[in-house]
Amino acid sequence: MEEKINNEIIRQIIHIYSGLIILALSLILGLKLTAYIIFIFLFIFLLYINLTGSNKENGFMRLTREEENKIFPAKGAICYFSSLLFLASYEKIPFYAFLSALLALSVGDGFATLGGKAFKSKGKSLIGTFLGFIPLFLSYMIIGFSPYFSIIVAVFAMLIERVSVVDDNIFLPFSVASFSVIVSYYGISP
Repeated sequence: MEEKINNEIIRQIIHIYSGLIILALSLILGLKLTAYIIFIFLFIFLLYINLTGSNKENGFMRLTREEENKIFPAKGAICYFSSLLFLASYEKIPFYAFLSALLALSVGDGFATLGGKAFKSKGKSLIGTFLGFIPLFLSYMIIGFSPYFSIIVAVFAMLIERVSVVDDNIFLPFSVASFSVIVSYYGISP
C-alpha cells in the first residue's frame, strides 16, 4: 500500500514537471516546434513501451497504475502526451487556449491528486479539487492571464477534473481549451 502511494506521488510530480517543460518549450519555441518535440518524445516513449513490454520489472512500468495497464500499457502517460500533441498541432488553436489546457492538465490535475493524497481522501475529493485550484489559478496569473479569465477558467477546469468519468488526461485539456475560447469570445480577455 505504501509503495502504491509513493508511486502515485512520483507519477504526479512527473505529471506536473512534464507540463512545465512543455510550457517552457511552447513559450520559447512556439506551438509548431513544441508539437514536433512532443511527437518525437511520444514516438520514442511508445517504442520503449513496445520493446520493454508491460513487464512490472521495467523501471517505468513500476510507476504505472495496474488498472490502466489492463487497458494498454502506460495508458495515462500516452493519453496525457497524445492530447497535448493534438492540441499543439491544431493550427487554429489560440495560444492562450493551449496554455490554459496545458496548465489545467499538468498543474491543476497534478496538484488536485497530490492534495487528495495528502489528506488521504479516496477518489476525487473536494479538498483535492480546491488544492488543485489554487496553484492552477496562480499559474494562470503568473503567465499573464487576466484575473477574471484566470479565476473563471480555473474554476471550470477543476470542476471538470472533479466530475470527469472519462480519462481526464483526454477530457480535461479539450474541455478547458474549448471553454477558454468561449470565455474569450464573450469578452473576458486572457
